[in-house]
Amino acid sequence: MSKTFEQADDKTKRLVTQVRNEHHPGLRDNALTIDVLMVADIDEESGEVSPALKAHGYPAAATIAIVPLNRRALGQADALLTIDTATWQGLGAAEQTALVDHELTHLQIKRRDNAVVRDDLGRPKLAMRLHDWQLGGFVDVARRHGESAIEVRAARACTSKGQYFWDFGPSKLRAVGS
Repeated sequence: MSKTFEQADDKTKRLVTQVRNEHHPGLRDNALTIDVLMVADIDEESGEVSPALKAHGYPAAATIAIVPLNRRALGQADALLTIDTATWQGLGAAEQTALVDHELTHLQIKRRDNAVVRDDLGRPKLAMRLHDWQLGGFVDVARRHGESAIEVRAARACTSKGQYFWDFGPSKLRAVGS
């Protein structure tokens, strides 16, 4: 396998711009620029494309990063969106849109006294927004410790205010991994 990188095609770049303009007015109004990079593992013999992108050691469909000032000074964009080619190709249009929206939601324009904070180049300074929730855990720990396990408590917290996202109830949580 050989990890390869290439710029996204025009259709993907247009989607990123459309999602930014439609759902992220702060990024749009500050003319935030975003480079889009595709990454894949390609088998040299068969040409088969496999997932290549990871975040914190786990497979990732996409990641976004703030480009450092020194690279912005060289003409690079304000942020870099990296998309896993194999995953992207397996998504429908609505799923691709949702994935781009998810990644753009990580970007926040820094403000002080309600004014945009700018870097030495006059570009808006950015910060990374963390997820509203993050789940991680081990089935073995959940089985051994039940309600005392952070895994179980975190999963319950996601459903404590109602069924916003998932079609399962707390009673089914005990059956996970059974």
